[in-house]
Amino acid sequence: QVDGTGTVGNITKWSSTNVIADSIMAETGSGANALVTASGSLKTTGELTSVGNFEVGSSMFTVDRLTGNADVHGTLQTGRQILLTSTLYPVLRGQHSGAGAGDFLFSIEAQSDATVYSQIMTIQGSDGKGIVDIRTRKSAGVTSSVRIEGEGDLIVSGTGTFAGNVTVGTG
Repeated sequence: QVDGTGTVGNITKWSSTNVIADSIMAETGSGANALVTASGSLKTTGELTSVGNFEVGSSMFTVDRLTGNADVHGTLQTGRQILLTSTLYPVLRGQHSGAGAGDFLFSIEAQSDATVYSQIMTIQGSDGKGIVDIRTRKSAGVTSSVRIEGEGDLIVSGTGTFAGNVTVGTG
């Protein structure tokens, strides 16, 4: 004989050898529109497969089932490297929505603990052209060392050493 009660829509579980009760899972809808909701944590010891889009935390992390594209709305942290592969050419793109003149568009930083030692930054110039700013750590902190502006103007802060011919002209 089986005893116990359950809630309509909840998936049952055995709470003892002869008693059923509600599990943490509930089902709503039916067929292709069925949705199973778990009110607790899930742990799988095998493969987790989804034939639909995969979403975590109200679109904070989403993987599109058709394209494989992943959207991360926060910090993506990886242990050692990010590998970009493609049959064409890989692209690492920073897109600053609504950026204006002087705004940083993209930055690559190298640091140890909380100390930044070097940066490569791209900046939207006031003339609508791009700026690449290479910064290095000096006694006063991280400051601009080499900057390429607009039409290719090269600005070196400090002593410049060039291995080749240098032509000096007026601007």
